[in-house]
Amino acid sequence: MVKSQVLELFWALVKIAIFGILFKYLWLQYTYDKRLGCLHVERCKRIVTNSTFIKVGVILLAFSAGGCAVEQHSTQFSPLVVVEKSKLARLDKVVNIQLDTGYSRTLKPGSLWRDIGSVTQGEVFKPYHDVFTLEGTNVHEAYLVVANNTLKGFYLPVERTFSPLNTQISLTFSQQEQ
Repeated sequence: MVKSQVLELFWALVKIAIFGILFKYLWLQYTYDKRLGCLHVERCKRIVTNSTFIKVGVILLAFSAGGCAVEQHSTQFSPLVVVEKSKLARLDKVVNIQLDTGYSRTLKPGSLWRDIGSVTQGEVFKPYHDVFTLEGTNVHEAYLVVANNTLKGFYLPVERTFSPLNTQISLTFSQQEQ
C-alpha cells in the first residue's frame, strides 16, 4: 500500500470511531426510562443545544467532507538540455480525463505543451503559458506524462512525484515551432 493510502485509511477509521462514540452517546441520552415510562426529552434538548456538542458536530462534518488523495509515487525527473529552438506540441482534440479521486479534467484542443524532460514512466509535458492542476484532498500543479502517445499519468513538480492514471488515454499532438 502507498503511504497516502495508509494515511487515508487511518483517518477513515478514526472518523468511524468518532462517529460511533458520538452515536452511542446520543443513543444513551434518548434511551427509554423504564421506571418513568418516558424519554429524557429535557436532557436531550440540553445536549442538542449545547454549543460544545454543535462544535464537535461541525468538526466531524468537516473531517468527513475531505476528498480522496491523489495517488503519488516518488520518481526521478531528468530535465531536457535546452536547444536553440524548443518545439511545442499542440493537442489536436479535446481529451476528457476521469481521475481516481472522482474529479475530472479536460485538456483543451489547441492547447500547447512543452516537452521539458522525462521520468521513468515517460516524457513530461508542461503546459505552455497555462497552469494544469489535479484535485483530490489538495490541489496539485501537474504536468502530463506521455509514453507512446498514451497519457500514463501526471508529474507533480512541487511534490516531485508521479501520479499514475489507471485508464490509459490516447493523445495526438502536432509539432509547432515556438
